[in-house]
Amino acid sequence: MKVLLFGCGTYYRRYRHLFDGMQVAAIVDNFSSQKEMDGIPVLRPKVLEAFDFDCIYLLMARDFPVYQQLLKLGIPCEKIVRIHDLFRLENFPRPSFLDGCRRKEGSSGRCMLISNGLSRTGAPMVLFSVACIFRAHGYDVTVFSPTDGPLHQMYRAQGISVIVDLDMRLGRLDRLPCREYDFVWMNTVLFAYLLQKRRCRLPVFWWIHEAEKFYAEADTALTGEEWKGVHAFCVSGWAAQNFKRLVPQGSQHMDGIFPYGIPDARMQETTHHGKLTFAIIGTMGKIKGQAFFLSVWRRVFSSAPSVELYLVGGGDEGSSELREIQLAADGCENVRFLGELSHDEVLRLYSEIDVLVCPSMDDPLPVVATEAMMNARPCLVSDHTGTADFIKPDVNGWVFHMGDTKDLERKLLEIVAQKEHLPEVGRQARKCYEEHFSYAAFEKRVLEAAQCMMKEGSLHDE
Repeated sequence: MKVLLFGCGTYYRRYRHLFDGMQVAAIVDNFSSQKEMDGIPVLRPKVLEAFDFDCIYLLMARDFPVYQQLLKLGIPCEKIVRIHDLFRLENFPRPSFLDGCRRKEGSSGRCMLISNGLSRTGAPMVLFSVACIFRAHGYDVTVFSPTDGPLHQMYRAQGISVIVDLDMRLGRLDRLPCREYDFVWMNTVLFAYLLQKRRCRLPVFWWIHEAEKFYAEADTALTGEEWKGVHAFCVSGWAAQNFKRLVPQGSQHMDGIFPYGIPDARMQETTHHGKLTFAIIGTMGKIKGQAFFLSVWRRVFSSAPSVELYLVGGGDEGSSELREIQLAADGCENVRFLGELSHDEVLRLYSEIDVLVCPSMDDPLPVVATEAMMNARPCLVSDHTGTADFIKPDVNGWVFHMGDTKDLERKLLEIVAQKEHLPEVGRQARKCYEEHFSYAAFEKRVLEAAQCMMKEGSLHDE
């Protein structure tokens, strides 16, 4: 059997041994400058049309763009073996963790949580909250992740089992010990491949957090049969728009909106210095909209001594995006760059500002806006953020149309004109947090969802 291997990076080095018994005719790569590796010629994809081979194995974590590339070159799909099907090779090792995943008696239920990583960032952190809720209510919880990180120790401190499975991207859901669990709670659209070609019909709660750019990296097409037992929930209406538009059959199979919740970490009020202070908190870049906002700020407030703007966050030094933001602020004496702050410093900053601004172009549910409302600080957000769904204009915040400079200008002038009314808007923002984003409200949603999954699982067992 004559095979090709596409990719000569980490996954090639990790899994090259699986092909020792095969005739590897060539390695294919889009970028490698090497002529050969391990005595095997390295080719560019464009020569494949004239190359005789039986199948080509894709050896990269996110192989969907390459899969599409090969189809456009005329390679039949039946000749392409995706990274997620590598586990079907006869010599692929049996997962070592299987023996440790045995069902325990006496728990409220047994749930498998699948995290996209163990970093202390957005989606992994809110899944950690889900795991803690389950644990506190007697569920037996195991978290699976393809990578390790600082959250691992946080899980262990809560008595929650964690399995770091470096081979997770090389299989479907069937590869995991599903029969030992009552339901699956799966984070992010990037795990769509786990649902494809599976025989396991365990109920799956699929929690979607992604902005549009992530969909280009994921093959999200599921057949009607593969959708069975899958319940897709998005963190906001904006996330749902992306899901419905970019996932085949997404409109028919999205079950609802399921925002996250965060523990109440409201800071004590500090003495205010008198200026009306706005703040944008987030990584400096085009997607976060700082340059667009500054273009309007310059026209309205560039020399106004009674207002100021804090820009918080880092950026790639020397990048064109950071330079554009710096140029947009040039000459505005009431704009201050505070750089990157720790999370504790950001929490303290909320008590020093009047309005949190989130001018993002694509942000499913920004945590900074939620934290601002938790601290009774109203938000001015673009309608391309998930937070916009929860804001009642002039009651608990403001929403402007992304890209509409006139609309943003009107909103800024309205806020300044009703400066004395801001504390009441802040109190209403705090009520919005309590109703939709508090830990208590989130806990209630999570437990209700778990009960539905458990009930569906028991019916399936019958």
